[in-house]
Amino acid sequence: MVSSSSSSSYVVGTVKGPGETGNQYVFITSDTRHVKIGEYVYYELSPEADEVAAGQPDRPLSILGKISDRSLIEHLPDRIFADTEISPQTIAALVGFTDLNPEIYEVSVDVIGHFEKGLGFMNPRRSPNPGAKVILASDEMLKGILSKKQVGEPGSAHIGSILLRGANAVPVAIDVKELVSTHMAILAGTGSGKSYTAGVLIEELMSPQNRAAVLIFDPHGEYGTLQEMQTNDRFFDPSDGYQPKVKMMTPEHIRIRLSSLDYYDLVMLLPGMSERQQAILNKAFRILHRHRKGEARWCVQDLIAAVR
Repeated sequence: MVSSSSSSSYVVGTVKGPGETGNQYVFITSDTRHVKIGEYVYYELSPEADEVAAGQPDRPLSILGKISDRSLIEHLPDRIFADTEISPQTIAALVGFTDLNPEIYEVSVDVIGHFEKGLGFMNPRRSPNPGAKVILASDEMLKGILSKKQVGEPGSAHIGSILLRGANAVPVAIDVKELVSTHMAILAGTGSGKSYTAGVLIEELMSPQNRAAVLIFDPHGEYGTLQEMQTNDRFFDPSDGYQPKVKMMTPEHIRIRLSSLDYYDLVMLLPGMSERQQAILNKAFRILHRHRKGEARWCVQDLIAAVR
């Protein structure tokens, strides 16, 4: 459990009530500096007796959420903004508005849950009470719960940091084991950085703390710069001299033994064949294997002879 009593905790608003969905709540704030869409906040929830009896920690839980919307509900009168030559603050002061932050916002938060080490995020069973204080999540809190692996740990892949905080204030790392144990797709629009993201992941896989062997099929030649890892000090481990080795092979360097291919490989190498042509090729392929049983190799001339 990450403590919510960090010295950098900062109250940004007060809970108004439930949101539009069961997984949302709204709070009221005049803070425009810290309250931004995408920012992380939390409220504290004290466990009830039955929850403690069921095994939940007997201490306040920090319920993390992410701001998803912000709307202005109270502000200076529109007429104050009509004169473009004089600042609205000056006009407001003349007519008696002295509040330094006259704008009031209603903010929607999507609940993520409270974090328990070893278990991950758990959804709370109760919504926050109206009047509960909403607190800006500290950098240390986010670092401890948004990344299973911390940057530099064996098995971690550092992919970037949260943009709403200071540069590298909250780095984000993913678990390499989870990354390579299943299929993964990087989906985004043209020019948005898919290849760059894939390159970052590859570099992290080959970094000193992971030392993975990676095979890349690169038909568009997008990853040639990975060769620079071989001379980049960032990837060098002085304890044992580890440095990634990158070997690039072009089509001219690759030779595939024809006899190692099966019928479906041949069909892919000979596109545009009619069904009759495919049937003839299939028959010839079976004849070739039947007559040359026990012989490991055959060539294109043997296949042509079988077709004939």
